Amino acid sequence: MYSYQPLKADEVKFVLVGLFERLDACPRGSRDPVFMLECLKERVEDIANLYETEELVFRDPAFGMDGLNRLGVIMAYLSIIEEEYLPAVAHMTDEERDLRVIFLGSAKRLGLDWIKDVVVHSSGSLAIFPTFFSALDIPVIHVQANFLDKCLCLPGAFHEFGHSVFLKFSQFFDAMKAELAAHFDTLRKVIGPVSEEQKKRQVESLNRAQDYWTDSRLAELFCDLFAQYVAGCANFISMVDLSMATGQPACDTGIPDYPPDAARVKVCEYALTPAQAASDEVKSLLAEWEKYAEIENADSVYREVCSEKLLQRFAAVILELLPQLMPQTQRSVALMPDIESVLGPYENLTFEEATQRGITVLLKRPVYYDSWWREARRKIV
Repeated sequence: MYSYQPLKADEVKFVLVGLFERLDACPRGSRDPVFMLECLKERVEDIANLYETEELVFRDPAFGMDGLNRLGVIMAYLSIIEEEYLPAVAHMTDEERDLRVIFLGSAKRLGLDWIKDVVVHSSGSLAIFPTFFSALDIPVIHVQANFLDKCLCLPGAFHEFGHSVFLKFSQFFDAMKAELAAHFDTLRKVIGPVSEEQKKRQVESLNRAQDYWTDSRLAELFCDLFAQYVAGCANFISMVDLSMATGQPACDTGIPDYPPDAARVKVCEYALTPAQAASDEVKSLLAEWEKYAEIENADSVYREVCSEKLLQRFAAVILELLPQLMPQTQRSVALMPDIESVLGPYENLTFEEATQRGITVLLKRPVYYDSWWREARRKIV
């Protein structure tokens, strides 16, 4: 007589064997994520030991849902390795290896010293898988194909680093939640002398606006602010590109898990230094973006959810906390670099410098950009 549970148990056992073989087959050169591979292999060994301990339960239909649930936990663990890590570590390209070294250097300089290794996966979008079984030390960073040639996207890497920072320091989330609550508490207290029915409707509307700010939306806004903190003007220009490149309505509050693009650009504007905000590059692009965004025509939902006062509160509290919690992380307060100095000779560039200089050349001397960038990308460290 055939039974499902031993059938599934045998399949999972086979997957475990295959994972060991695939991890052992991964390259382990000087630019490969050897530390990460060892961590993955240790985790698969832990799962294999757990499987061996519980195998009789998995295979015995008498245990019913209890056995299936325990097997399901193992399958969930394996799927993270199979779907997130293995595709990234098994077939790395030379560009992904270069980016791994670049990102590791940048993370160290930015103060993310808990990151021990990264792997870069050209999956088509810029993103991060920040945790491996609750540990932050071996993230997967996803990038677009030919990422280094997409100069306006480069500051987005700092946004992705921000997700790791946000998970490392719960104080950022707590502070944003406190500012959010205080903002809407104030609005509820100043509701004018209206009927009980009107007051009820206004309170319900304010409650919905506060509830809009889910954990994921707060995380995204924090990451925008972190990128703004470490990349300054270059990040602001990148945020304008993020908003305008696809034609997405800037004030759209219906994007799942993300704030509207308008709120993301505005919160970065509020995090500029006065000198950065007054610079010609920022002023010109901001004016063009404001014409595109049409915030003055936004609906009442956007105006209530993303009021300037609330976005300013978010920016202020994060700018206050970052130097306290991450004193080794330097804020970018400089203006865009002088074009003549950018075009002059140099030995190498940090990734942070490359984002500033690359955007400067593209903005001010686009005719030189191709030849300049071909040389510059070989010197990024």
